[in-house]
Amino acid sequence: MTYARGSDGARAASGGGLPTRAAEARSLVHALLLRTGLGEGPPHEAVLADALLLTSELVTNALRHGGGVTGFSAHVVDGSLVVTVADASTQVPTARPPRADFVAGGYGWPLVCRLAGTPDVIVTATGKTVRAVLPLHPSGAAPPAPEPRPAGPLAG
Repeated sequence: MTYARGSDGARAASGGGLPTRAAEARSLVHALLLRTGLGEGPPHEAVLADALLLTSELVTNALRHGGGVTGFSAHVVDGSLVVTVADASTQVPTARPPRADFVAGGYGWPLVCRLAGTPDVIVTATGKTVRAVLPLHPSGAAPPAPEPRPAGPLAG
C-alpha cells in the first residue's frame, strides 16, 4: 500500500491493484484515515464507520451490478474523504422503490446518498465512475489538530 500527498495537499491511498472485495477497499480507506489522524476516538469513530460503510457500498455495487471494479481511489481533500469507484456498466445507480415485504437488497445506493449527498456519476462508453464525498468532521466539530512535525528535514 502506498500513500502520496499531491501538490494540492490531498492524501491518497492505493494498494498496488484494484480491490476485488469490499474488505480490501475498506482496508485501504481505514489505513488512509488512521494515517491522517482521523477515526481515532469519539466522535471520529462514527465518522470512520461511515467512511467504511460508504466504501463498502460503492465497491459492492460495482462488484454486484457493474461487472467488477475497474478503478478505485480514496483521497482526503480539504477535510473530506473522496472515494471514486469505476466499473464496466453504463447503468446509472438508482434507488429501488420501498417494498412492504422487506426483500433483501436495494439498500446500498440510498445509503451512499444518505452518507455522501448526491454522488457524481460519470458514464462513458466503457462503463461509469461514481465519486462520493464524505465530510470527515461531524457538524460543528473542529478538525483534529495536526500532529507535531520535526522542524528539520526528515531522516530517510
